[in-house]
Amino acid sequence: TDLQYLHKISGPAKEASLRVVSCFARPVFRGPLANTSGLTYEAMFSRAALLARSQREAGDYLEFGVFDGRTMTLAWHAMKDIRAMRFFGFDTFKGIAGALAEEISYPDGSYYSNLETYWHNMQVANADPARMRPVAGNFLETFTDREALQASLGIERCLVAHIHCDVYTAAKASLNFLPKILVEGS
Repeated sequence: TDLQYLHKISGPAKEASLRVVSCFARPVFRGPLANTSGLTYEAMFSRAALLARSQREAGDYLEFGVFDGRTMTLAWHAMKDIRAMRFFGFDTFKGIAGALAEEISYPDGSYYSNLETYWHNMQVANADPARMRPVAGNFLETFTDREALQASLGIERCLVAHIHCDVYTAAKASLNFLPKILVEGS
């Protein structure tokens, strides 16, 4: 309830392109990952990094559903040393889009951050801005011509995909984006 309230009252600031940084349950990771056991985000990214490092060819990290970049900071710290890996973050940056009627906890337009907050968090995490690439757009529209989008972004291989969408249609669109670029063993 508190988090929903914070999202609701911060909307005007986000729409005015102001950074909205909340420490309420949203820490930005600034250094090496310490907790690598159990089912935590830290452990998930540490294990993904091990798999990515075992690949013979270079590839990218793709995250679908970025919000304010918290998990992008985890991915960065776990995989920044991997063969010039680039970090693509797909999000509307305008809130959830395509929620089904039964997905009442995630109505369209809810839970969003803006690019200003994303870039602020990348700076706090000391991420290399040349390797970070946020891609704004509604997945249901942005991914209609996946091959053209992949070509325009220069994405040829995906070593790690993190599908962090809150609604079915966005998650399905994300999965449909991956077949020709997701490599065996990723």
